[in-house]
Amino acid sequence: MIDRKTALLCAVMIAPMFVAGVILVWDGRTIRAVHGGAPLPVLLPFFLPACGALVTASLYWTCRSAVADDAKKAPWYLWGRLVSSSYCAGLLLLQAVVIAAAFDLHVPPPIARTLSVVMAMMSLLAINQMPKLPWFERRWRPGGELGPV
Repeated sequence: MIDRKTALLCAVMIAPMFVAGVILVWDGRTIRAVHGGAPLPVLLPFFLPACGALVTASLYWTCRSAVADDAKKAPWYLWGRLVSSSYCAGLLLLQAVVIAAAFDLHVPPPIARTLSVVMAMMSLLAINQMPKLPWFERRWRPGGELGPV
């Protein structure tokens, strides 16, 4: 769950990624995984911002559909702020690596690998933290009232 300020912060980080993708496609640049390797798909610059937008939108929609008091929502807001902002910042850095590779700038491979490993660790820590957060009701519950399972 994220609040409106966090959603806007993530949108500010996602917008340059979309603009950079449009510039790369408009300019006709080819993106290569390794120097001199096979070209990657043209829509790759749009994949990372789409992932960031999907995660941010789902966290914001969860906030809108939750039925709980503010005391139960507070830990979720902190968790969502950390997850969404760090996820979007990591995707922005990965997009910068893709753009640098498209403009034939030498980017050491350990930088992209390190960013990928850090993002995977962040995702695993976020998934590990979720069961420890307070349980709350959803507005639309398929199947009836089951309580915390």
